[in-house]
Amino acid sequence: MSIDLSTRIKPPVRLQELLPHVAKVLRDILGVQITPVLFFEELDGGKRLPAVTDELRDRSTPFFLVSLRGEPETVGLMTDGEYLTITMAAQRTKLEYALGAAIAIAVSRKFGGKIEDDRGFFGPQGEVSNDDMFECLRIRNGPGSATVREASDALLVGIDPPGKGQL
Repeated sequence: MSIDLSTRIKPPVRLQELLPHVAKVLRDILGVQITPVLFFEELDGGKRLPAVTDELRDRSTPFFLVSLRGEPETVGLMTDGEYLTITMAAQRTKLEYALGAAIAIAVSRKFGGKIEDDRGFFGPQGEVSNDDMFECLRIRNGPGSATVREASDALLVGIDPPGKGQL
């Protein structure tokens, strides 16, 4: 079962323009010095393919995969034209959760909507502001020179005891 977040969008949204913002949010959540490099592909028939487009438009939009260069974690993106759904289903590590949350926060900041967490994975509230999610996840006094993988170990989400670090 996947962990999903969703937030409103106003199509078209260009991934090429969005990913630098996501990378900065991820850097700031983890408290690292180097901004991670993100890239995207399409998933078609179970195969990763180079993306033909980078636009999130409507139900005809491909299922996109967003990954960190040099890391196996990947988050899926799909839209119905009104909401962007961010799916964390593969590695299910703290780094993948951080990447998914960073995408939700960046999109929510851009379009002003709340972040929906219907399963209550990131906390007991089903709907939260991007600022609240960011502040809850942000690693204070982060490791600075650590890699994103090392820094993500300090996140209090996912496999940690309930109630710690949750919204």
